[in-house]
Amino acid sequence: MMMHATIVKNMAYAVIMLCFFLILPAHAVDFTDKARLAVFPFLDEASLTVRNDISSVIERDLIKYGFIEVVPLEREDTDAYEMEPLSLWTGVEGSDKQGGIVWNIRHQVIQEIRASKHAEYAVYGNIMKVGRMLEIEVRVSKTDGFLSKDETPVFSTSAAGTTYHELSEKGADLSAAIAEWLKGERVLGMAEEDVRRYQGRIVSYSDTVAAMERYIHEYPQSIPLRALLLDLHLKEKIKYKQEVLDGALTIIDLYKPPADPDMRYLLSLSLDPFDIAAEAYEEKGEWSNAISIRDRALSIFPFKKIRHTEGLARDHYFQGAAYEEKGNFAKALDQYNRAGGYVSASSEYHRKIRDGIKRTEKK
Repeated sequence: MMMHATIVKNMAYAVIMLCFFLILPAHAVDFTDKARLAVFPFLDEASLTVRNDISSVIERDLIKYGFIEVVPLEREDTDAYEMEPLSLWTGVEGSDKQGGIVWNIRHQVIQEIRASKHAEYAVYGNIMKVGRMLEIEVRVSKTDGFLSKDETPVFSTSAAGTTYHELSEKGADLSAAIAEWLKGERVLGMAEEDVRRYQGRIVSYSDTVAAMERYIHEYPQSIPLRALLLDLHLKEKIKYKQEVLDGALTIIDLYKPPADPDMRYLLSLSLDPFDIAAEAYEEKGEWSNAISIRDRALSIFPFKKIRHTEGLARDHYFQGAAYEEKGNFAKALDQYNRAGGYVSASSEYHRKIRDGIKRTEKK
């Protein structure tokens, strides 16, 4: 009897805990855990010496942001930088030939800082002479992975004149840009954690959607955040039909082809916003809008080229069918011919398009 009571008690406890986790809300936008940065002195490429004056200005400005903590570093010299350059650049300013080297910071140094100072990010930069002006290029990299030029955000500015003092006056602008990027990183990290909690059935679907909406309100220009929300909306596609279309269109508007990190994030979720938007338009019978979206996809997001090409054939065919039904045979023939330019012989629409061309050619 006692053993039975213990089992019942344990089961009741488990049920209570399960209910607690199921009603536990998703995170609010809270920066309780600060982003820990290590700011390295910047390397002057002309003299291959490090300068603390400009990096200290950026460090001082970054401290003003409440969610950022700058960890103290002992003075670092050129040993912190790789012997091999990150990139070379050349140019001509008037009659003066220009050239320089952007040096990468040694990964071993980053790992040491991470281990001893628990820094999450490394901030390092190069000071270069471009023409008759000084320019600074600052990179921010996570310390838990190898530094990659393509994946590391770059912030740069030029001095109004030719002195280091004038360059240091631009430190506040660089700090603001770095802080904005870090804010996006922190918000995205919390959002991803909420998605994991939802997938683990710790929080509800509705709470997770609400949390994503709060994050996007905080950081509306973030494609990854909008991608997470779109991915959630697709799970209830019928209920969120308009939100799916609006979300896909917003990502398309925000997407810039050179923004490789955003592209990789979309692909990591197997999301093609162009395809999603085009399908939403197709469901509404808005073939012109679907065609416009797929045309753009082929030029700037060609990762599902076959799918978009087949979609264009299908959409042109249905638009042609609509024109034919209205008696506008010239436009119908034009659309059927356009469809024929995309369709493959194995497509189910190959015969339909061919028949459409034959019908409208006679009228």
